[in-house]
Amino acid sequence: MVRAPLQAIIFVLDSADRARICVAKDELIDILNHKHIAGRNIPILFFANKMDIHDAMTPMDIVEEMGLTEIEDKDWHIEKSNAVTGENVDMGITWLSEKMQEQNTRK
Repeated sequence: MVRAPLQAIIFVLDSADRARICVAKDELIDILNHKHIAGRNIPILFFANKMDIHDAMTPMDIVEEMGLTEIEDKDWHIEKSNAVTGENVDMGITWLSEKMQEQNTRK
């Protein structure tokens, strides 16, 4: 079986679940340390989902809690979103598509 190389990561976060943000951070660390991802500039799109909920964390809160500024070897972007309505999903996918096209152009 031939597998295509991983080209991008989409990581969806529950912005309303402050108690589990540390679990999401641990999962992200595991993903970034995976042998097929570590050392490669694979773009990562973070969706800060459930932004319609009153007490949801802001994207900047998530950046801080998840330590996203420490990701220096990969292009990443965080987009607030609402999966139920589709709000901003297109904007995130557009960013990801542009990053992937940039990488293909560099090859």
